[in-house]
Amino acid sequence: MSSSPTQPRSEFFGHFFNRLESLKQREIMRLWKPVKFHARQFVYHQGEEADAMYVVDRGVVEVVTRSPDGKQSRSLSYLTRGDVFGEIGVLTSNKRVAGIVTCEEVELLKISKQDFYWLMQRIPQLGAFMAGYLAERLYETTDTVTFNSYSVDFGGSLLKFDMLLIFQTIIGSGQTGELRLINPHNDLIGSFFFTGGRVANGRFAHLQGVEAVWQIFLEPAFEGTFAFQIRDKPTLPFDDAYRIQMDGMGLLMEAAGMRDRFMELPGKLQRMDGRLARLVLDLEWDDPSTQHLVDRVWKIVERRPQVLNSVWRRLDICSLTLIQIVQAMIANGLAELAYEEAPQVAGGPHHAMR
Repeated sequence: MSSSPTQPRSEFFGHFFNRLESLKQREIMRLWKPVKFHARQFVYHQGEEADAMYVVDRGVVEVVTRSPDGKQSRSLSYLTRGDVFGEIGVLTSNKRVAGIVTCEEVELLKISKQDFYWLMQRIPQLGAFMAGYLAERLYETTDTVTFNSYSVDFGGSLLKFDMLLIFQTIIGSGQTGELRLINPHNDLIGSFFFTGGRVANGRFAHLQGVEAVWQIFLEPAFEGTFAFQIRDKPTLPFDDAYRIQMDGMGLLMEAAGMRDRFMELPGKLQRMDGRLARLVLDLEWDDPSTQHLVDRVWKIVERRPQVLNSVWRRLDICSLTLIQIVQAMIANGLAELAYEEAPQVAGGPHHAMR
């Protein structure tokens, strides 16, 4: 990153920044400071005073919470380039409700609370923009609560209901409707639409279609709720390119088999916290069915080793498929996975859909 700050790359600012006159743009850019963090380093911890807000410029960070006794942690979401975090604490003066830990080396843009409030005084439009932003966040949360409170035909705790049972119940009902998965902060983390009891499409983490279904069955039990509502159309439209063609029971049988294979893997592979690195300069691969995926993985780790979870975030395949590809690469002497000795933060990709 260059030494002079650049425009924060984020939909958070969107057209607001571009509508400002050049002098005010420079004032905003001057106060965003570039900062770097190593892999598995906390940007800030849960419970700390909120003294700054950030934009991810490069890399991936994880949002984590810890139990009151500090002995357990849970992953809530992953943030990548352009995502903003820390703004709620700055704007409300509340302490951090979650911690932010890096998944790899990251570069962030940071603005202090004092500088941000100075900007809002200097540029009144910024204050109005932030008020609208917070109102939109409140609307999204209220809309989710309303959905779960008044529109539920089948719902419950994700800790008490196995995902296989949830899908079996909906498929067996033959109903058309939407299954939504909500984390403890009322963020939508997954959405699956059923047509006549058949899974027609879905989203989970950064995945769509059948890969989203595979991934939700690979996830360990996590806090949150699910809600199925009988309706003709999904709340948010799905891309027809990811439409699922498998019949319901065939899909469940395949998903259950994938979960069994995933659970047989060593824990360190399930967590995907190893760093993937090339061992040779040129790729030689003799399986045409996986060639395109291997080429993409190979390209991602071209310049430097990457945390496997970060590699997965850039692909449109479930984590098991990636792990199987990496295992084959290692077996053929093409790559290796290196692990740090320090304890890793547990959790999976339970992030809000964006």
